[in-house]
Amino acid sequence: SELAREISKIAKRSNTTVFHLVNSAIELTLKLMNDGIHPRDMLEFWQFYKLIALVDGLPLPGAFLENIITELHKSKGDNIYDEFYTLGKNVGSVAKIHSPDFVSLLSSVEKITRFFPLKTVKMTQLDDDFILRITGTGQSEQATKCTLNFIKGFLESYGFTIKDIVMTIGALEIKFQKEITEIKSQKDIS
Repeated sequence: SELAREISKIAKRSNTTVFHLVNSAIELTLKLMNDGIHPRDMLEFWQFYKLIALVDGLPLPGAFLENIITELHKSKGDNIYDEFYTLGKNVGSVAKIHSPDFVSLLSSVEKITRFFPLKTVKMTQLDDDFILRITGTGQSEQATKCTLNFIKGFLESYGFTIKDIVMTIGALEIKFQKEITEIKSQKDIS
């Protein structure tokens, strides 16, 4: 079978036996599942990690990031939000190259939120509109606004326009849609 050929090829490339490779894979799978993590979730996490690595993303403790944002806001004022917007556009542009389908990208993000400070990421679609609900976006107004502006830039890089925003400290609800020209051209194709 194709699977057996692939296992043999990887074992040879790794300079190990098929038996050892399969046992290692089973052992890793059992460890993940004992921790409540399905291997498919780890695969999506790995794909997300590779994307983050492309933009030199660094994991930082939430409290430390909050302090950095507070200090930056003291020195730069509201200009800090422009920087997060630009960062969102840049990260979105890289993400779009590797994951052109925004809906499947967000579906992956929804599944791996337990690995990140965001508590929930949920998206619903109503006709041409989308609603994105996120909790865990920061412990201050400044941090939540930074997250919001990052998301604005990210969504714009995928061709979306923001229609409405509801923001409270630590939570966002963003209603958005594809830009009108993109909606028309997609409907013209069908």
